[in-house]
Parts: sequence; C-alpha cells; structure tokens
Amino acid sequence: MGALLKRRKTGKGMFIEQAQMECGVTFLAPHLLNCAVNGRNLGRRGNRDFCMCPHGVYPAAAATAGWPSPCRTRSSGSGFCDVIGNTEWTRDPRFATILARKQNEDELDKLIGEWTKAFTPEQVMTMMQESGIPGRRSADLRGAPQ
Repeated sequence: MGALLKRRKTGKGMFIEQAQMECGVTFLAPHLLNCAVNGRNLGRRGNRDFCMCPHGVYPAAAATAGWPSPCRTRSSGSGFCDVIGNTEWTRDPRFATILARKQNEDELDKLIGEWTKAFTPEQVMTMMQESGIPGRRSADLRGAPQ
C-alpha cells in the first residue's frame, strides 16, 4: 500500500520487501498471547468473532447467490437495528450491549437470519451500506462443493 500511495502522490513507485510471517503474526498476536498467558485456546469459531456481534453470514432469499454479512464492527449495532426496523427484539436487553449480544449470540443469529431470508444479498448489502454499516455480500457460492 505504501508503494501505491507513493505512486499516486509522486508518480513514482517503489519496491517494498515484507516478510509474510511478520504480517501474519499481527493478526495472530492476541490469540497467541491469550494461549500463552491465560492458557486458553479459542478453537474454531466459524464466522464468529471473539468480541464483535453480530458478526456472521446469514441466509438470504436467493441462497445460491451468497449470504449477506451485515454487521462487522462494534459501533454498527444501533444502525443495524435501524435498518431492520424497530422490531421488538432490537429493543431486547439481551442484545443491548456487545457483552449481552455475545452471551446470546445463537438467538441473535437466528433472529437476524429470519430477517435476512426476506431479501437478496444485494438488497441487504445496499441497505447496510446506505446506513453507513460495512455490510457486504459474501462470495458467490454457486457451484461450491456441498
């Protein structure tokens, strides 16, 4: 990115050498420390994040075209509820804070999945992005092995 930014600014590129290991350790460091210091191995989490919620991939009306992944940051929860509408479950205390959402993640994922089934991935993505939520359509899964 540094080389591209320099090229955009000056018209001249540059050569940058970066070890892949150093880049990867940046993402692994919290998990390595958690294991080394606390003796905890997080194990497999699928699409779930260890501290963000909701953070999933949900079914959509056109399931063969992919699934929407509507909420990926800590701060986008209230905007996400605005997009879904002021339904009863968006006001539920079980989902009011990140900690509460993490404790009730299975139920929250079920409710979100019920909502997303009514829309195509593109519709959900558009609604999220227009509301400032970094929602996106996940990879097209047509033809993927079952």
